[in-house]
Amino acid sequence: MAKPLTKLHFIDDSADEHFINKMVLKRENLNLDYRGYETADAFFAETHSLERWRREEGIIAVDLNLTITDGSEVVKALRADERFGDAIVGICSGSEDPYDRQKALDAGADFFVNKPFNRRAIEAIATEIDGLEVATNADEKLDLRLTS
Repeated sequence: MAKPLTKLHFIDDSADEHFINKMVLKRENLNLDYRGYETADAFFAETHSLERWRREEGIIAVDLNLTITDGSEVVKALRADERFGDAIVGICSGSEDPYDRQKALDAGADFFVNKPFNRRAIEAIATEIDGLEVATNADEKLDLRLTS
């Protein structure tokens, strides 16, 4: 039985991007609880007490061009932290440069999608990651589900 994956954790230092993503997710009827963090430190502070991140905790996405650091460096830090070994981690960016995409994947990203988080981005994440699917639930909202 597939389990809904209901949280999207996004690290982006732009308040406007967080606002846009929340509005798009709502408008496109996507069943994801959006959690925005303005810095990687804010995300790590909130999750410091976790013993282990389970896939059910949700997707972790990072903006590629953070003011303080490169998003690929945040992905590397997440991958270096054994608590996040099972996490679905990726980059959401305005960049379409193949170099940026490859750099993110080399850093350990599971996906690289374009902003904002809309139906197309969520479907792309599900396509890139084994064990994820997109389906419509009983409330006619789009679910992202773990199949394995």
